[in-house]
Amino acid sequence: MSRLRILLCGVGNMGANHLRTLKEASEDCEVVGVVDSSPLSAERVGDTPLFNDVAEALDATGPEAAVVATPTETHYDIAGQIIRAGFPVLVEKPIAATAAQGERLLTLAQEHGVTLMVGHVERFNPAVVAVQRLVSEGQLGEIINVSARRVGGTPQDVHKAGHVLIDLAVHDIDITASLLGEPTLHAVHAHRGTYVDSATMLFSCGGVSVDIHCNWVTPVKIRSLTVTGSEGHLSANLIAQQVTLTKRNPILTNQRQGDEGFLGKKGGDKEQAGGREQPGGLAARAGRHRAGFDAGVAKHQRCGTEGEDRAEQVRARPGRPWARPPAGGRKRPALRSATVAGSVPGAGRVGRPGRPRTRPAAGSGRAGARPRPRSARCSGGSSDAAAGGSCRGRGERRCGRASSNRCTRARSR
Repeated sequence: MSRLRILLCGVGNMGANHLRTLKEASEDCEVVGVVDSSPLSAERVGDTPLFNDVAEALDATGPEAAVVATPTETHYDIAGQIIRAGFPVLVEKPIAATAAQGERLLTLAQEHGVTLMVGHVERFNPAVVAVQRLVSEGQLGEIINVSARRVGGTPQDVHKAGHVLIDLAVHDIDITASLLGEPTLHAVHAHRGTYVDSATMLFSCGGVSVDIHCNWVTPVKIRSLTVTGSEGHLSANLIAQQVTLTKRNPILTNQRQGDEGFLGKKGGDKEQAGGREQPGGLAARAGRHRAGFDAGVAKHQRCGTEGEDRAEQVRARPGRPWARPPAGGRKRPALRSATVAGSVPGAGRVGRPGRPRTRPAAGSGRAGARPRPRSARCSGGSSDAAAGGSCRGRGERRCGRASSNRCTRARSR
């Protein structure tokens, strides 16, 4: 099988992408020549023949098709020249600088029987393909609104890009037209700095409202599409190529019909990831949520009844007046002692609350020994106290633990 011979016009930003893609598909096509007058062209094309004139390249290479990826203002002249020569042509978006030029190119292609295509590559995005299929299958019911957001990504050459509507909004207008038919423009609100860098458009397609916002200002790149219908909502991330379909939840609507509702009939929602369906099982989850909710309500009612019965029993007990606990709850008892951490001389156990801490008397034991508070109730407890022995009687509890130190009362005597 022979390969398709293609002539590429322009190897700028988009032209370089076309060249790389065509070379990757070398089994099906062959780049027979490149037309570009830029001094950097020779470095980009490698060993591919390079030309400065379109007519010369057409005569020398004899292509079977051509790709035009030159600046927008040159699309009409270059594409028209290729169409008149009788070769099919793919023109990078937008098709021309003005609507009138685009219409004349379309008429010219029809007159010469030549295929004319515009490079709206988002049509072939797997996420957009999945959206088109779900909408055509009626998964969303009646379509109510389509909203597109394409922000971020300032072109390297803003002058060649024209303005944000030509550079970005054309993708979403084309997607909307492929989904719903030709849209009707109602309003445009734009922000103009040096160029038109932000714009919001409002369309309608039959009874469907369409809003599109695009800008070069947002510092993050976002490409999103949402479709709202009477039976669900669809959200597409065109960069990650992921689509999420959310069916209407019967718990959150007034049209709850149990297992016989539309979720039970449809079999739950589906999530799309790169155009592949994955069962979500929303109907089963909704049933489990309903059962859990009903069980929780019954338990709450049962616990409340049992709590009231217990309260009545407490109130009815003789001799025990019922009183509501304080707002702050029960207070923990104060600590009777605490430990002073560290190895500082003299640090040790502090006396009980309400009794001042005392320093040991000079020469009365080792440094850092625990001071013993006086006790008026210490009576020595035994004959050893009067003789200077350890306090082992009642004073053991009042003066502190018995130790090798003599009783404070005996020591004072």
